[in-house]
Amino acid sequence: MELGKVLNKEQEAKNCLADFATKIAEKKQALSDVIDSGKKIAIFEITGKELYLYGKSYGRGGAILYDELGLHAPEKVEKAAFEKGWASISIEALPEMLGDADYLMLGIRGDGADQGKDILSKSVWKNLSAVKSGKVYQYSIDDFYFQDPIALTYQLE
Repeated sequence: MELGKVLNKEQEAKNCLADFATKIAEKKQALSDVIDSGKKIAIFEITGKELYLYGKSYGRGGAILYDELGLHAPEKVEKAAFEKGWASISIEALPEMLGDADYLMLGIRGDGADQGKDILSKSVWKNLSAVKSGKVYQYSIDDFYFQDPIALTYQLE
């Protein structure tokens, strides 16, 4: 709404927000069996040197998944990453942090391609419940990095 005021396009901003709310409602309905069942989803990212978990406020789709769609992360992920927006973890912590996740959103930064291949080949990764059940969804870092209206709409789709 602030951009709409600045650009003297308040009605267009209202229409944009109303359209977004409609899309959110449609996606919530489509995901109602997942949301209502209490399934857990975590956002995990691999870089060249670090492994990260993300919460609601640091991009990577967290605002859509957790705030808009009402999905939840495993309790340990929420404790570790939600207050600050992110948390750095070790490979040894994967079972503890991601073991309760029914779904995983996976991002691999360009500089993390080699480390990503290495981690994804290890049993510590392969034994995660979400991995075993084929519920890992890789996201594009470029498309899921930010939380602006255009990015959020794309992430929702």
